[in-house]
Amino acid sequence: MDRSNRHVFDWSNAPARAVAFHADAAPAVLDVVEREDLPARARERGRHLHERLTDLQDRHEQIGDVRAT
Repeated sequence: MDRSNRHVFDWSNAPARAVAFHADAAPAVLDVVEREDLPARARERGRHLHERLTDLQDRHEQIGDVRAT
């Protein structure tokens, strides 16, 4: 089987150094999540989206249900 044009990366075949790199990157990712307050921003954007979809629901009977958590 010719694999020279293979475009899918299979993580199960990732070298140990690649896995170690990702483990080292995890604290940096968590720092960004905290510094940029991503959970709060996601909640706010979710509220905004829900409001807009509810407005659309009021104007279009084809929209039967808009849910939020």
